[in-house]
Amino acid sequence: MVFFDAPHGEKDVLQFRTLFKRPNRLVFQWQDYGPNRGKTEEFSTLWSLAGETWVRRVQGSRVKTEQLDSLGLAQAGAVGCSAGAAGIVISALLRELSDNFNRLLGLEDFRINGSEIMGHVPCHMIKASGRRNRSNYLWISTKDFSIHKFLCDMSSTAAEQEVEMKEIFANKQLMAMMKDKGFEPPTSPHYRDRTMEAEYHFSEIAFDEDFETQPRPL
Repeated sequence: MVFFDAPHGEKDVLQFRTLFKRPNRLVFQWQDYGPNRGKTEEFSTLWSLAGETWVRRVQGSRVKTEQLDSLGLAQAGAVGCSAGAAGIVISALLRELSDNFNRLLGLEDFRINGSEIMGHVPCHMIKASGRRNRSNYLWISTKDFSIHKFLCDMSSTAAEQEVEMKEIFANKQLMAMMKDKGFEPPTSPHYRDRTMEAEYHFSEIAFDEDFETQPRPL
């Protein structure tokens, strides 16, 4: 589950689940969310096997299934509408989709900050530095080192947003791809300081358990 700050100050929660078997068997499911439409009860599905990737997207009464050129493109399309869960979970599992696979969740400067019980599981509480040098926290099992909670600070100042968006707009390949998909960048973007935190809770964690390959979405 992910608990996050919605745009108008209220709190919201989405559920997601993941099945993964190395090297390339992945199913990621999530409750699709948008700030104006809210969230769906039915789960959307990202399905990938041996280089073939499909997405079944549920938005209210609208359901769309399509094959995408790559898993990376499918992941990018699911990041925002899963409150970031698709970016965090899939990048942590697959080296090729991580900017720096040697840095857990893109964090650095790890320090043990105490201990805490998470759902009857004893955990190390670890503080780390993340994007924009914000403080982030991880709760990792003392037994098998699985992640049970991730508190991510995604706050940003107007100046930080402007720098990041300029880098995105300068990426001609990305801009061309977005234009092909019907997305146009804003002509006069407005930036303002933003406070946003998200809590990612991981439960029912199991390793080395086989699962039946689900059929691709129809």
